[in-house]
Amino acid sequence: MKGKRKPKLATLFQLQSALGLAGIHQLFYPETVLLRRVLVQRNYGLRFDARPEHKSLELESQIGDFIHTMLVGSNQTMSRKELAYKYGVTVGYLQYRFGSQLRQLSRQHLERLAEDKTKCDSDARMLIDRAVSQVISRNKSTTIENVVADVPRGRRELVEALSETEMNLLILKARQRRNYIQDTPDLNLSEDDDF
Repeated sequence: MKGKRKPKLATLFQLQSALGLAGIHQLFYPETVLLRRVLVQRNYGLRFDARPEHKSLELESQIGDFIHTMLVGSNQTMSRKELAYKYGVTVGYLQYRFGSQLRQLSRQHLERLAEDKTKCDSDARMLIDRAVSQVISRNKSTTIENVVADVPRGRRELVEALSETEMNLLILKARQRRNYIQDTPDLNLSEDDDF
């Protein structure tokens, strides 16, 4: 033991117990003697950076259970990268341990993302339709700025996520739908009908 600060007695006893030494006096032996004694007492190499085996088995079980809950629909799916980050492991570890489950999870995750995108697109279309109607009723021009200004504040992120081209296309379609409905008063179209 070298250095200016002396360790606490409790720390020395914990170290003695962890290394499997007969007494704390063995901690003060020269380094080569100490390492030989530890190797003989514990009959293994020193791997201070290795995870205990039971902890890795427990972690693997937790990950497997969580993947299963996502596959059956109890939890929302997530990407492999997000899953690896959540449990502090690499994507390669997940692929090695849970290959087939991960492929199935990836398919479900992509399906969920596609459904979310479709829902967001239809929500954005509905918001733009309403905003275009409000802008036209106020006799303003249907510019992107005017339409976005009439979208409720809590829902603007859906509309602002669209590109300028998508936004112009949705505004044009909303104007066409509004003009078509006004030209044919006996026609009853719902907001979800698309032509």
